[in-house]
Amino acid sequence: MALDPNNAEAHLFLSLVLSAAGLGDEALYYVEKAQRFNPIADAFNKFAYGQCYFVKKNYAKAISAYEQGCILNPNFKPNHFFLMITNEMLGLHDEAQQKLKTLLVLTNGLLEMPNIVIWTDKELGEQQIAYWNAIKLRFLSLN
Repeated sequence: MALDPNNAEAHLFLSLVLSAAGLGDEALYYVEKAQRFNPIADAFNKFAYGQCYFVKKNYAKAISAYEQGCILNPNFKPNHFFLMITNEMLGLHDEAQQKLKTLLVLTNGLLEMPNIVIWTDKELGEQQIAYWNAIKLRFLSLN
């Protein structure tokens, strides 16, 4: 960013790194800055917003961002995955199950956790694994 302070993609990626570190407020600052440089939203941008809100524990806004991302690009798996995880966290098991089915279609039936975010915040990483395992166990018990 030092070479090009107006680079929207650099701000967006910095936002994702900050989210992975559990720094939601800082991440939100950079994703909003990226939006100002490039006001056309896409699925990746919505994913970055979702991650900011997810880390900040503002799950309603995270769900909204992930849902918008799913609409903008139905094949972009990260929005589906984190929408599934967030729904599971909120006890919305039917919605989580539906997103798992969508992911299974997108991955040709591969039932493994996608490596989307490399969490540097240990608690967030462990949380993701725990909810993924809960979803997977429930799915396997239903089938």
